[in-house]
Amino acid sequence: MNSPVKIKHILCPTDLSSRSQLTLNFASEIAARLSAKITASHFSETGWFTSEVKVEIERSMIDVIKGDRNGSSPEFDIAVSQASYDTSRDILALADELDVDLIVMKARKGVFSALHYGSLVERIIRGSQVPVLLVPTRFLDLNSWSDTIDFHEVLFDYDFSEATDRLFPVAMTLTEGFNAHLHLLAVLEPPAAESVEAAHTLMSLSMVRSSTQQKLNQLIGEQMNSAFESQATVAWGRHADTVLTYADGHKIDLICTTLPPAYFYYEKLYCAYLGQLLQSANCPILALRSV
Repeated sequence: MNSPVKIKHILCPTDLSSRSQLTLNFASEIAARLSAKITASHFSETGWFTSEVKVEIERSMIDVIKGDRNGSSPEFDIAVSQASYDTSRDILALADELDVDLIVMKARKGVFSALHYGSLVERIIRGSQVPVLLVPTRFLDLNSWSDTIDFHEVLFDYDFSEATDRLFPVAMTLTEGFNAHLHLLAVLEPPAAESVEAAHTLMSLSMVRSSTQQKLNQLIGEQMNSAFESQATVAWGRHADTVLTYADGHKIDLICTTLPPAYFYYEKLYCAYLGQLLQSANCPILALRSV
């Protein structure tokens, strides 16, 4: 049985832009809510990185983490250093060194921005061993420094993969930590082959849907002793469209999903689905790649 896991340490890289700093602000709220430590990191790409500049950068991050939280600021640390030739490698190496449980970072919307092949977000997602909480610019632009981040309705896009089994306990932790309502959604995409007989297709789809619903119900049953409420749904349709429609209809505050393993064509694998979510979702997205 999957059980919630303790999120002890969160890493939040920032490029010091207003959106990135707002992401750090929200990450700090999450850390405080979960009683977790947060490390804010910045890798300077300038050639004149001095001790004075470092102190100024550290102060800007400390001010955001402390914020105005009525004494509820989380335990924190600051990491500022010169960037190497690959900032994603710097961030992932720091995540491994600190043994963090979660990475939080902003993500520009759209297929050809945050998740185009070779982008920072794509490289972090592809290389991270822990879940990455992506805060889309769409969400950041709808919220301000006076707003707080809260998860009331959490959607878990369940596909019964190995990565799903690893991500689910983290989603449960966030659900319980925010006293949220958990939604389990299994999306079954219609078969593309048009040559299959209609009656046979309908029967096969019905059997698959029934089997999937049973598995989801079993998973819900295993969590009956948990403090949070949950519900399971099986839906037909295109993956991203179905998830977004469900999220909009149920006022979802957090989407949890996994990505297929990156075998060859990274751009197709990472942009087609997650890129669509980043383009249209009004909430953060918790993502984990399959190995």
